[in-house]
Amino acid sequence: MGRTIALFAAVLAAFLLIPLLLAAQEPVLAVRAPTDTVRLSLEEALRRAEDASESVGIARAGLDRARGQERQARSGYLPQVFAGASFTRTLESQFGGLAEGDADTAGGPIGPCDGYRPDPLLPLDQRVAELERAVDCAVNSSPFGGALPFGQANNWNLGLSLTQTIFDWQLYGRSSAAAAVRRAAAIGVEVERAQLVLDVATAYWDALLADRLAAIAESTLVQTERTLRDVELGRAVGTQPEFDLLRARVERDNQRPVVIRRQNVRELATIRLRQLLDLPQGTPLVLVSEIPV
Repeated sequence: MGRTIALFAAVLAAFLLIPLLLAAQEPVLAVRAPTDTVRLSLEEALRRAEDASESVGIARAGLDRARGQERQARSGYLPQVFAGASFTRTLESQFGGLAEGDADTAGGPIGPCDGYRPDPLLPLDQRVAELERAVDCAVNSSPFGGALPFGQANNWNLGLSLTQTIFDWQLYGRSSAAAAVRRAAAIGVEVERAQLVLDVATAYWDALLADRLAAIAESTLVQTERTLRDVELGRAVGTQPEFDLLRARVERDNQRPVVIRRQNVRELATIRLRQLLDLPQGTPLVLVSEIPV
């Protein structure tokens, strides 16, 4: 009875662990899934590497920052324009008496002060009234015509100024330092690009050479196996000695480690090239450039 229960528990545990094991293996299968084959020439590899290189991107960002700092330093040579506006509301002005007349007078001018217009045809009393009006306007009215620009209740002030720096030692020093930083950043970009070209070209030719050497080793293994079969056939019919058979087997067995080593070197070189080109691992690569002779 106890053995039956233990067996049932083991079977149940196995059924419970199988989905977990399959779920744990799914990401590995997804990562190792084959993708489309990428055919690469050396020029295409260099272009892809420059677009995907983080070091080149960082160097270019530093160059952009240095250019911005240089423009900021040289902005002091540009003309500076300042504009301003203000508004003042005057509750009571010291010039109000000039426009309104003296408060102790008999009420100010009589009638509108629009000039003296004598008319001989008018009666005497009207001509005298007109003369009195003109004299009263001349005495009590404001000499400014009632519109004082400096005594208004609402005042608007507008200002505009322009300054231009001709020469400044501090500004010149900051501009020279910023220009030097910008030139250094430009040189840094070229250094990173040159280093990237060297790394990609080296990795490309290493991968291409490793692929050729691995193909040679594999073809050599195929040739030694064919030779071994011929010697075994000759030994079976009695035309080949046992020593030749033993030597053929040794040559075949010695070639197998060479093939494995060449294949590993090819895989490592291909991985290095994928890293520089920012390609997913496992992407098949076909190198179309030829090794120069």
